[in-house]
Amino acid sequence: MKYFTKEWYQLMQKTGFDVLLRASDKAQIFSEEYFKYLYKKKEREWLKLQKEVSEVSFDDIYPEQCDIDTDGLDLSVVALEKILKAYNEERTNALNNWVPFIYDETVEKNNFSSALKYNTKDLMKHLPAEILSQIADIRVFALNVASHDVKKNVSEYCKNNMQIVDKTIKDYNLYFTKYLKTNKNPFARKFSFHDSKVVSARSKGNDFIFILTLDDFLKQTCKIIFKNYKIKYNDSSLANSWWLYEEIYNIEGGYEIHVLFEKNSKLKELTLTAEDVIINFG
Repeated sequence: MKYFTKEWYQLMQKTGFDVLLRASDKAQIFSEEYFKYLYKKKEREWLKLQKEVSEVSFDDIYPEQCDIDTDGLDLSVVALEKILKAYNEERTNALNNWVPFIYDETVEKNNFSSALKYNTKDLMKHLPAEILSQIADIRVFALNVASHDVKKNVSEYCKNNMQIVDKTIKDYNLYFTKYLKTNKNPFARKFSFHDSKVVSARSKGNDFIFILTLDDFLKQTCKIIFKNYKIKYNDSSLANSWWLYEEIYNIEGGYEIHVLFEKNSKLKELTLTAEDVIINFG
């Protein structure tokens, strides 16, 4: 990847540490008493939320009658019937797999404790050392409370990361807009599959074939055929991964395609060349 690298994607995950963070003078110094107070307060909020979740019924999520808002949409009868059919199929599948959430205070207290431990370790892993050194109690920070100075520095850190992330997206979009003006193969205009699920990725003769699920609701699929391909780089098996970002480049005799995937919380890359790319939507 030239633009949407693993490093770039990982940086994008470091742009929201300040979203829920609030400032408090009590977070300036380490205090076990303050941590225990804050822990109990956040735990009560968590238990309240989980109890409310347990009271949500299946019909609240999937009403028997699908109410489609068609304002501003020019839907044909066939299109509307297709949506309703897809909804009914989705509802039936969901009902067959429906497991009511039973609220258990003891279980949820353990879940809250485990989540805090996980978040604490994750923050220690991903926050820069200079910010970690300013935090009096990482447990308090993991409960979304920090001193005014720390909150300011974290917000600045996230802002700087976002600027880099946004610049990369802008740079690629500028490149790709220019590319489309000179690219004669129409596949490039359709070659965008962000958040699609990879059903299979395999070679067949001289071709490499992807089958993607584009929409879980409408069950739309897509088949991508890379004609006369050559793999330049591939991390490992891509089946059941999520397609994140793609890049297209012209080379002599065809195209070079870069794709970034995510599978089981790990990033994977694929770089291949092909004489042509064929896209068929199902």
